[in-house]
Amino acid sequence: MTNEPNKLPSYDDIMALSADNKNDIAESDERPKFKVSEEIQKIVAETLEGIKGRSFYGRNPELGKMIKCPVHGIRHRDTVKCEPKYAYDYTLEDVETGEKTEVLRVLPGTTRNQVVGAAAFKGKRKKPHMSKRKLRFVQLVRSLLPDEYTRQELLNARRKATKLMGMADCKSFGVMLRPEVKGKSVGKLKFSSIRKMGK
Repeated sequence: MTNEPNKLPSYDDIMALSADNKNDIAESDERPKFKVSEEIQKIVAETLEGIKGRSFYGRNPELGKMIKCPVHGIRHRDTVKCEPKYAYDYTLEDVETGEKTEVLRVLPGTTRNQVVGAAAFKGKRKKPHMSKRKLRFVQLVRSLLPDEYTRQELLNARRKATKLMGMADCKSFGVMLRPEVKGKSVGKLKFSSIRKMGK
């Protein structure tokens, strides 16, 4: 290789340098071999078997345990630290010293819409609320019944309430379940709808 400042090395010089570097890398690549005794191999095998039988947290302790968060009321890792959020309520002022202290209150974060989101609960109710007429019917039946009653007395009270409310002759007022009579299910009892005025 020439030492002239403006001249580049020749191809033969570059190839000779790369061959020397390959030999140096090949020599340094040889790793020392360790002899492991049978006792150590046995201990390692037992340890690995013990780890396989552990829980997820036991196998991955760096993630942390699952806890029920006292702030949010949901489960998450122990490593996640939650602090309650406070909202400003009002300021107290001590008349004698003139010291002011802010009174804070905890924001509630435990409603189902705050935790899960409102989209999970949209749509019709699984158990819809009763209409005003059905509620009046139930109230009337309860007023006609004694404190302790049999199933037959309940059926009689329903019939009487149906007549009192004027629902006996009309056809569809919705569906309410009948109780069992003599050990057999009677099925569904249909109530009439409100009669139109003038009929």
